[in-house]
Amino acid sequence: MDLIYTDLNRLDIGVLKDYELDFEIGTENDFQITTSIDNNVIPMGSYFYFENTQYGGKVSTLKVDTAQKRLFYGGKTFYGMLCDKIICPDSGQDYYIVNGDANAIISGLIERLELKNLFIASSEVSGFEFSSYKFDRYTDCYSGLVKMLKTKNAKLKTVFKNRLVNLSVEPIIDYSDEEFSSDILNFTIEQNKMPPNHLICLGKGDLAERQVLHLYIDQTGEVSQTPYYTGLDEVAQTYDYSNVESDEELLKSGTEKLLELQKADEINITLENVEKDVGDIIGGNEVVTGLKITAPISKKIVKIENNKEPKFTYEIGQAKTS
Repeated sequence: MDLIYTDLNRLDIGVLKDYELDFEIGTENDFQITTSIDNNVIPMGSYFYFENTQYGGKVSTLKVDTAQKRLFYGGKTFYGMLCDKIICPDSGQDYYIVNGDANAIISGLIERLELKNLFIASSEVSGFEFSSYKFDRYTDCYSGLVKMLKTKNAKLKTVFKNRLVNLSVEPIIDYSDEEFSSDILNFTIEQNKMPPNHLICLGKGDLAERQVLHLYIDQTGEVSQTPYYTGLDEVAQTYDYSNVESDEELLKSGTEKLLELQKADEINITLENVEKDVGDIIGGNEVVTGLKITAPISKKIVKIENNKEPKFTYEIGQAKTS
């Protein structure tokens, strides 16, 4: 794999030699290229990429370490550049609402957020249809698309090709039946079987006038305004959202928060040298405790050295155990 670097207009300059690349997808969405101090060839504000892959980005920082005689280029990945764009409601509207095929929606956002000089959406029909979907208010483009697509069990893909970042939608793949034991995966497990089951949502207003909403979750994971666990089985927690705009928004955000708090088991997994995507689901057996773990990939770390094949490490999101 050749790491190609460009000028500010994405015209190829050359192939970088003698480097190490750390590339992250899912949370920070950034990268660092480490090379010799005598190898200062990439212009600030330019781009790098591996053709026909999702690995590339814009160079925006440069650190020099004279003691180690090393340069450190940094910046945002193509996913990170989407994080820098905010989806705002139209004037006078509460939410930005979309309809239609996922690829068409992405195309509309590229136009709306003035990204078309670098990004292009697939012209094919994705097969994932949305009706009156509401993006969270003032969410960034990457997070907004990931959240929208997840409701249809789909994921966002980028491929750099012909000097453009091609965006498309693919189904999330469930690899949980393709199990890996803990002699291949690395596990860190901390069990907690008593997460909050009663969330007191505090909205706008002061003292007795403050907006208060009580939300409860039952044993099946359903959230309602009807108490389920009581007495010693109740685990309550408050949620402060003082700048909420409406009752509907407090209910929506509070429900999401309570579901998020159900992460009863703190589990981290690393799986090396097998390529998967953020959003895909993996599974494995921990041989000491006998736990079976299933979880979506939330973070993908790619390391490439001197044009060799990439090495992959993953971290997971909310896991299920059995």
